[in-house]
Amino acid sequence: MIPEYTDITVADARLIQNQLRSRLDIAERELSVSVIAGADISLNLYSPVVYAGIILLSFPSLQPIAYALVKAEVHFPYIPGYLAFREVPPLAEAWEMIPHKPDVLIVDGHGIAHPRRMGIAAHIGVLLEQTTMGCAKKILCGSYEGLPDTLHSYVPITESGETIGYAFRSKARTAPVFVS
Repeated sequence: MIPEYTDITVADARLIQNQLRSRLDIAERELSVSVIAGADISLNLYSPVVYAGIILLSFPSLQPIAYALVKAEVHFPYIPGYLAFREVPPLAEAWEMIPHKPDVLIVDGHGIAHPRRMGIAAHIGVLLEQTTMGCAKKILCGSYEGLPDTLHSYVPITESGETIGYAFRSKARTAPVFVS
């Protein structure tokens, strides 16, 4: 069951992230992938109402199979580094509505490329016991160097000598996304 995260402080949230991190499994593994899911939230900046969506796609053809949409009210403010406490409850509600679970869930946000190694993708993955990866539009922590301008180029994102993700260019000469 996914908590609602009502009436918690930032200190509480940090403690929860640290506890969840102890359950995180980032070991490499073989994964047979035939269905992927994408998850994201749409919102108005100053409204507590969000729209959570998850779409299932066949892989590798990327043909839509199913989707779930949820309108929900969030109870945690937007605070950088604590996005999961705002967005995981409505995403989990959408997750419960999808007819079958994917091999991998891709979440708009960070996985372990996060100051406490517990971004929204890692957070929801642990709670759902689901293989997840984060794909974010902005880097949150760490650094990368030498990303070529070419299609499908990638370089590691590192922090304190640890690889925590990859900067990936999905199109030539466009801004990278950050995968972890």
